[in-house]
Amino acid sequence: MSQVKMKKGRLWEILNSWWILLTFTLFFNWLAFFYIGYKVRNRKWGVWGLIYSIPFMFSMIFEGKMLDIGVSLTLLGGISSIFHAFKIRKEFLYRLEAMKTIEKVEEVQLLHKIESEYGVRLQKEGVKKSSDIKNAMNDNKKDMLLESTVSRTHGIQEEHSFVVDINNDSEEMIAKLPGVGIVLAKKAVDLRQKNGGFASVEEFSQALGLKPHIVEKIRPHVIIKPIQSFQKEMSGRLVDF
Repeated sequence: MSQVKMKKGRLWEILNSWWILLTFTLFFNWLAFFYIGYKVRNRKWGVWGLIYSIPFMFSMIFEGKMLDIGVSLTLLGGISSIFHAFKIRKEFLYRLEAMKTIEKVEEVQLLHKIESEYGVRLQKEGVKKSSDIKNAMNDNKKDMLLESTVSRTHGIQEEHSFVVDINNDSEEMIAKLPGVGIVLAKKAVDLRQKNGGFASVEEFSQALGLKPHIVEKIRPHVIIKPIQSFQKEMSGRLVDF
């Protein structure tokens, strides 16, 4: 079966496959599945870790003949887990690489959001400069292609990030925000025209009557810039003066 080549390289794959060594201990193989389940937030692998740990716990609790049975089951489970680990290794690496890409993109978007909302340039030491942000966004285009392939192969559904300017974007764009829809988007446009725009996500959410969990979902996707019509009006007044 053809496989997608990972961008991070062979060395990265090897270093992030160290957990397979735990399966060769036979008695502590279950730790490997707990680790990868937690690392990429996959509950299924965590359940497998629990299953593989049962014979080990069995052998630790009982004595005599029951102990022999527990040890035998632990050895059988250990051998089985070795094959299991190699089978899911590629999927784990795909998921891990996709998560790292998403974290990098979210960091860049957060910097853009802070810059747009507060009118500052975050170019101090320890923070990405504008050139680094551009490079990260270019890398993201390539990473998105990889993520799309992983999603088709393994059924990983990743939500594509987008940003909406609630003071200037159209009803259709606002309707794309989670839990909003076209009806509330129309209401939002009417309110911003009457009130001269929204000053914060909270004001926007309160005006539309959004529930708290919906507010947290839309927060990463919202930016707030001065409403364009208001800017033109102020500019016209300055000229008249």
